[in-house]
Amino acid sequence: MDEKDLRSLAELLSSDKFPQRVETASKLRESLSPASLLSAWRDPAQAEVLQSLLSEAQSVRNLDVLEVIGESLVKLLADQTSGLAFIALDSTLRVPQFIFNVIADEDLELTTLFRSAFVALLELAVPAAIAERLGEMMDGIFEKEKVLRLFDCDAADSAENARIYSYLSAHTRLIDSVISATSGAFEVGDPLLLVNNLMVCGIIGRHRPLPRALLDNIQDSLEAPEGDLLTHFVCRFCSIVLLQHEENAQGFADLWVPRAVRIAEASSDEGTLDAAFDLMGSAATTSTGWRVLMNYLPSDRLLRLLTSLSDSLRLSALRFLHTLLRSAWMEPAGVPSSLIKEAWKLRTVYDEGVRYEVWAVALAVIRRGVLSDSMPLLYAAFLSGVHSEISAEVRELQQMAARELLNDATLPEPMKLSLVQFNRRGLYPPGSAGVANLRKD
Repeated sequence: MDEKDLRSLAELLSSDKFPQRVETASKLRESLSPASLLSAWRDPAQAEVLQSLLSEAQSVRNLDVLEVIGESLVKLLADQTSGLAFIALDSTLRVPQFIFNVIADEDLELTTLFRSAFVALLELAVPAAIAERLGEMMDGIFEKEKVLRLFDCDAADSAENARIYSYLSAHTRLIDSVISATSGAFEVGDPLLLVNNLMVCGIIGRHRPLPRALLDNIQDSLEAPEGDLLTHFVCRFCSIVLLQHEENAQGFADLWVPRAVRIAEASSDEGTLDAAFDLMGSAATTSTGWRVLMNYLPSDRLLRLLTSLSDSLRLSALRFLHTLLRSAWMEPAGVPSSLIKEAWKLRTVYDEGVRYEVWAVALAVIRRGVLSDSMPLLYAAFLSGVHSEISAEVRELQQMAARELLNDATLPEPMKLSLVQFNRRGLYPPGSAGVANLRKD
C-alpha cells in the first residue's frame, strides 16, 4: 500500500458515517498488522510511507488513526519474536521514539492510548546496546515533570509500574533526576513542581529507599502543613508508599498515621480530608499500619462527617469506612458499630455517590460478619420492601448484597424469598417487570 492509499484510509477513518469508519478501521488494522509492519520495514520505501503516517497522525492529533496505530503496535511488540525482529529492522528506533513522544504529549488521552504499547516495548529483551539507546532517548524526552506520564499513579502497586521503575532505574537517569528535583523543590518552596513529582517519588519509594533529606521534608510537611494543595499531595505520596507494603509500613506508619489523623481532625478542605483518609486507608492494608491506626482511629471525626449535610464530606467518611472494612487485618471489633449504623442512615439520600458507598459498606459488613446480629436483618428488610433504586450501579451492589444475604442462616425464609424476587428483577429501572416476568413465547 502506497502513501496515498494510507493517507486516504486515515482520512476516511474520521468520516461522519459510522459504517464507513468501521470498514476503514478494519482495512487500516490489516495494513498495520504485525506481518504487514515487518514486511514494510524491510522495504525502505514502505518504511518511509509508514513513518510519514506516524508523524502526520501525531502532528494533527487524529485520535482515530492513533488508536489503530497503538493497537497494532501492541500486537507487534507484545510478541517477543515479532517485536525483536521489528526493533532490529528499525535501526533508527523511529517507532520507539514515536511511542515516547506520544506518551509525553500534553494530551493525556494520547498517553492512555499508547500506554500498553509503551509497556510492551520495555518488556522486549532487546540487546544491551539498544536498551542503552532507548534509555538515552527517554532521558531527553521525559525530563522534569514529564516523567509523571510514565507511571500509573492510580494503580501504585501495579506490576506495570514495577516493570517501568525497573527499566528506568537500569537504563536512564530519570529516577535519580526526579528524586533530586523533588528534594530541590522542597528547599526552594516550589509547590507546582512538588505536586508533579511527589506521586512519582511515592512509586519509587515502593522499590528503593528514598534519601533521608526528602523523607525529613515529608515529615515536616505532615507536622506543620503549609497549604491544602501541598498537604494533599504529601498525604498522597505517603499513601502510595504504604499501600500493601509491609516493610514500608514498619518504617513509616508510626510516623505518618498520627499526623494524618491530626490533619483529618483539623482540615475543612475536602481534598485534603480525602488525602488524609487515603493515607490512613493505605496503612490499613498492612498488619503494622492497621495496628497503628487502631490506636488513633478518628471515630468521632468520622461520625461528625457522616452526620454532616455535605455529600462530599459524607463520601469521604464512607469511603474510608469501606476501606477499613475491606482490610485483611480487620477484626469485627475494630470498627465501631456506631459508624456502621450511622452509615446505614444515608441509604435513601439524594446523592447517588453517597448511596453507592452506603451499599459498598453494607456489602463489606455482610461479607466480614460485622454486627451479624443486627445489620443483615436491616439490609434484608430494606431490599424486601417497596423502595426503588434508579441507579443501575447502586442496584448492582444491592443485588450482590442480596445474594450474600441468602447465605445468612438467621434470616427467615419469607425474607429470603423476597431477596430472590429482588434479584430476579435485575438491573431494570423502577416500574420495569424485569426479564423474570417476560413471556417466553
